Order: sequence, then C-alpha cells, then structure tokens
Amino acid sequence: MRPSNLWIGLALIMAGLPCPGERAEAASVGKGEPAHVEPEPGTKFNRVILEPSAFKRLGIETTAVRETIAIRKRRVAAVVVDANEVEQTGLDAGPPNEIAAGARSELSPTPENLPATVAGRVWVRVLPIGDVPKVARDQPALLIPLAKGSESGKVRAHVVFPPISGGDGDGGLYCVVDGADTALAPKTPVLIELPYEATPRKAVPFSAVFYDEHGQAWVYTNLEPLTFIRHPIQLDYVVKDLAFLSEGPPVGTEVVTVGAPMLYGIEFGIGH
Repeated sequence: MRPSNLWIGLALIMAGLPCPGERAEAASVGKGEPAHVEPEPGTKFNRVILEPSAFKRLGIETTAVRETIAIRKRRVAAVVVDANEVEQTGLDAGPPNEIAAGARSELSPTPENLPATVAGRVWVRVLPIGDVPKVARDQPALLIPLAKGSESGKVRAHVVFPPISGGDGDGGLYCVVDGADTALAPKTPVLIELPYEATPRKAVPFSAVFYDEHGQAWVYTNLEPLTFIRHPIQLDYVVKDLAFLSEGPPVGTEVVTVGAPMLYGIEFGIGH
C-alpha cells in the first residue's frame, strides 16, 4: 500500500463516519475543486467525481469484476469417534472405493500412522462449521494427524453425511478412511482438509476490497469516466490475492483496485 493510502486508511478507522448506507454531505469538496461529491440520483449513495489532474495524481487503477470457477479447500478441526457414535448416527460409508484404495496404498505400515477404529475404518467427526452444504461429497478429503511430523502421515478420506433423522447428528459431517491397519484412539484430534464444490463465482482482486468502521465491505465502481460510486459487497472467502464474492457488482463492472481508500476519504471529507 502506498504511504498516502496507509494514512488515509488509519484516519478512516479513527474518524466518526456515518453508518453504512448513509449519504455523506456532498459539500465536503465543492465543484470546481480537483474532486467533488454529489448525490447519485435514485440511490442512497454518492458520486465521487475527479478532475483528470486529480485522477492522475491519485494513481487510480481499475479492473473488471469477473466470473471464475472457485476451487476451494479448507482445513478444519475434527476428532476420531468410537463405534457407539457411528452406530447412533446410522452412518454407512458403503463399500470401499477408489478413494479407499488410494488411502490404503498411502498408509504407512508403522503403528503410529492411521488405522481403522470401527469396522476396519477410521471415522472422524468434523467439528461444527457453517458451510456444510458447500462441501463436495464426491471429492476426496485429506486426514492430517496432529502428532509431531504428522504431515507425512496424511491420507485420503471421503465425506459422509449422517441420515436426516431428526437426531443430534442432523447437519453433521463425517469423514472416513477405509482399510487402515492400526488404530487411532477415539477422541484423538486431527485436521481434515475438506473439498468444496467448484462453482462459478464473482471475483475481484482483494486490493479492491475495503471495510468501513462498521465492518461492511465495499468496492468503488467506475461506471463513467472519472466517476466512482461505492458498492456494498459480501465477501465469501479469499484465495491468494483473489476475493470471491457472494454478492457484488455485475460481472464486467469496473472496480477500483488502487486508490479506493483515497476515494473514501474524499467522499466523507477525511483530510479535506
């Protein structure tokens, strides 16, 4: 981040700003100045309009919102379960499959590495997460022991959902490794790397995203030359430098990737 961006960002955190959605006073920077603010007709937002000299000085850069296939994996906490819990949930992973065969081939013969605990399988309960419906059922997961040096003990598993029965298991998520030769004790904590369904999602560079003091995420759109309007977004997750959105501007909309904090400062009169 450029030094000027950093100071403006710090000022925004410390300043008392209107609540999200409230319109800033349009007279903070008047017409005839290098930048001015005016109401956007028919909305509760403002237009930040720059003179060409101000646009050049601020170094504003933009890029288009794009749609891309999001391939996501996430490591979450889990725990090995015993036979009683498996029986109570009515879980059935079915016959061993290609994932199970792969898991068997990757298991170390040493007793420290991952074995079966119930019916020749390691059963693992994923601790509560909020996006269970997005987990891919047909893609392999990865079980990672937490013991020292455990990265070498990673094995493939597959995802199993409990039957919908009205019991405590509703909404739960389990993973199972078939064909293990030794046992992890019940209640042993592990990590599970879960696969998520690959779906088309809106995406913007993470540098385009900024937050107000209330925690609302925004981008600045550039629909007309030298004119910028704040747009609320819902940020789902970030992969490297790409932010995937559950809500945001239409695909193809130009958004500001360099200079958004400075536009925010202009809109709300910070530093002017």
